[in-house]
Amino acid sequence: MANLMQPYDPINLDQVKFAYNGSRDTLKEMLPYFYNDLENIIPNVNVSARVVAGIVKCVLLGEQKFTQKFGGWQPLSNEFGIAPLRPCHVHLPDNRWRWTSGASTSLFWSASDNFVGPFTVSNHAIIMIYGYFNLEPIPNTLELYFQPGSDKLPIWSVVPMRLSKQRYICLPKPIIIEPNSAINIKASCAVVSTVEEMGLLGFYFAGKSRLITEQITD
Repeated sequence: MANLMQPYDPINLDQVKFAYNGSRDTLKEMLPYFYNDLENIIPNVNVSARVVAGIVKCVLLGEQKFTQKFGGWQPLSNEFGIAPLRPCHVHLPDNRWRWTSGASTSLFWSASDNFVGPFTVSNHAIIMIYGYFNLEPIPNTLELYFQPGSDKLPIWSVVPMRLSKQRYICLPKPIIIEPNSAINIKASCAVVSTVEEMGLLGFYFAGKSRLITEQITD
């Protein structure tokens, strides 16, 4: 395990070309936080590094799309920052992550229920998804179907979570949804009409005014 008292930087941020002075320093300062926070979810530091690599990619993309410096968790009014992904960021109506299946079973995708979306991410934001969690004692959700933008990713089985009694999974590669891009996530379920406390692990990148907004409306 890496010594997290010092910034763990397998990516070597000094070799990354940032567009704005200060973005690198802000990101370096946050590295210990990211790895300590992820350590509670992802014991494997190599998997954590993959998530942090996705964060770096989002920061570079944000510099380009927002033409602003990255200000971390406490950005100034002329900077963009980062916050944990909240349900409202993906247009869910509750502050609590949850999914309600439809009246008909979606086993074998005979009917599919939308978990997130479809909606188009604002031109003021970037969304990164690196995992999924389900807090139900015995989850009924079987599979997820991620559709970021025009891309349709292979259907992902979450049944292994039941076998290993895990509450979360990490995707092999973080999904990044750029500004003005669509996102839709569907779920299949083994029973008719159920409510599950499940959600997404990820981060939201946007200007300060959006990071402190209680409810996203666009």
